[in-house]
Amino acid sequence: MVERLVSNSGLKEKLFRAVGIPTYQDTVLRKRLEEVEERFYKEGAVEVSRASGIIRVDGLIFPYNVGSKDTFLPLPVAVTIVKAAELRSAVDEDPELKRECNGLFVNDAVWAVGNNINDIESAINKTDPTRNHGDVERLADFFTTTHGKTLYSVGSTGRLDVQTGVIDVSLGILTVGRIKDHTREDFMTIFGNPLRERRGFNLDFVLHESLLDLRDRFLVTQQKVVVSNEGIDFKTSRSWFEDYIPENLTVLQLASHGVPYGSI
Repeated sequence: MVERLVSNSGLKEKLFRAVGIPTYQDTVLRKRLEEVEERFYKEGAVEVSRASGIIRVDGLIFPYNVGSKDTFLPLPVAVTIVKAAELRSAVDEDPELKRECNGLFVNDAVWAVGNNINDIESAINKTDPTRNHGDVERLADFFTTTHGKTLYSVGSTGRLDVQTGVIDVSLGILTVGRIKDHTREDFMTIFGNPLRERRGFNLDFVLHESLLDLRDRFLVTQQKVVVSNEGIDFKTSRSWFEDYIPENLTVLQLASHGVPYGSI
């Protein structure tokens, strides 16, 4: 059975290889998904945020749950479903894909802030938190208002069954640590230049800086999300702890991106 990831992220390629899933080497398809994701963050999620009465700009900071009427989803789940649906359209347009693969994977991950795992309030787009002018400063302003709250890394993985068109989705949450009290100047001193240089706000970076009070073990939560014509159903979640040691960084990164490396 041929399974492939569709992504332009070097880190995601590394993580999926760690669970035995290589990358599908089609630059046109990867670019197509990248454009769909960027359009969602810049237009779709922003409009949903405004419809919820929360004004967000620049595609950087959003409410964690996005949707309309009675249907709200964690932001990375919404993005994953959008990308998986685009994959399904691509398969319909190119029958050759059905002969090459059985399953295609997509993934999305965000930073999130909340009071507890059942009360996550805000999400930060991980894709590139420095592409817009003033993003680093906006992050500094945001984090100075979050003292005492918990930082999470939340990811969602979607698998498209190329033969049937069925989309399976999972949600993963890594509870990283409690945010310390600090000033805007503190944040800029610690993160300002490195964020601009690295063009990313990755887990290994956060764990080695003084933004958080960290524990020796991190809580991992994963659950299946069933997408069907009847709606979206979140199944019972499964939780366990992972040790915070250097040798365990890849496992923590898998958890932080919602890659289902455990049995869910």
